[in-house]
Amino acid sequence: MVAFFNNKNEKENLMAEIAIVGAGAVGRVLASVLTLEGHDVTLFARQNTATQLKDARTEDGFLFESPALEAPVPVDFKVRATDSDCGQSFDTVIYAVKAPYVEQAVANTAHLMNDDNTVVFAQGGLQWWTGYAHDAIDSAVTDPDQRIAHHIDMNNLISMLVSFGASLDDSNPALIRHSGGNKVRLGQPFGAQADRLADTQALLGEQFLDVGTEAHVFETLWNKAAGSFAMSSYALITQQTLGEMTSDADVLDQMVRCADTLKAAGARMGLTCDIDYTDYLETMGRNLPNHKMSILKDSSESHYILNLPAQIAKSVGVDVQMLEDVCARCDEIVAPDAPDTYAASTPDNAPTLKPE
Repeated sequence: MVAFFNNKNEKENLMAEIAIVGAGAVGRVLASVLTLEGHDVTLFARQNTATQLKDARTEDGFLFESPALEAPVPVDFKVRATDSDCGQSFDTVIYAVKAPYVEQAVANTAHLMNDDNTVVFAQGGLQWWTGYAHDAIDSAVTDPDQRIAHHIDMNNLISMLVSFGASLDDSNPALIRHSGGNKVRLGQPFGAQADRLADTQALLGEQFLDVGTEAHVFETLWNKAAGSFAMSSYALITQQTLGEMTSDADVLDQMVRCADTLKAAGARMGLTCDIDYTDYLETMGRNLPNHKMSILKDSSESHYILNLPAQIAKSVGVDVQMLEDVCARCDEIVAPDAPDTYAASTPDNAPTLKPE
């Protein structure tokens, strides 16, 4: 049984003031974990979601389930609308919103940032800052007119790669589930403030999550993107679970060819990848046989997970005919309308990047 603090009853143990922007599954799990680690947490959500959460809150707050707990426990973090000015100064601001919504979320919450606080981004696919991290990626595509970078000191930026399962119960908004996996990796794309990275790692603690750091976070993100492209694209095409896809030799072969094409593009960019994607994908299928990729439920990130990696691979001279064909098939399938909510991203809900 883990020991933890509850910020309603043990305020003397609070260590940091943290804002989390995005009230999807991952945002709420992070809010719960950080609350139980003893921090003062405020979750920012769109007005309708904030109202729903406030209405669902019980006297003890919300209810958090995790494999690390013997039974669900109450967590009591604050909830505010994204455009509200709470007059509070935060040590860390975490953006747990899907990639298409980052620009709007940052614009709506720019008042939360200052010259000193750490700003963390946790999105699936290629994150907005990648356009500034490598010459092969056009920042005009990932951050048009520097609309996000304008608000942020890049030296204060940390990328968060999340690989754990998180889910919500539509019938009970007060219930938050950490459903499996515990991998979180942090890295600094710019700057060399080792203390800032170590402090962010310490914030998340060790009770619920396995938090590590990446010296080459762009490289890790690209290698993860290769696997995500393969799994997400063929999930759309086949409408199957991970176990079903990887059990079909023909589908598995096509998935591996896609991932290996992006691996080759990474090599053209000077990135290292020692992942055997056949082994990786088969392991994913065995570990999560019934898992359905999140893109089947919400295709709003398809550009960042599918089209953008293919465009980058083409720009570095790799033959991407197969990737373009796959993207075209997926574009015919995805719903044109993005959901009207800030939903946090769970990249593949995968327990780890490399098979163990």
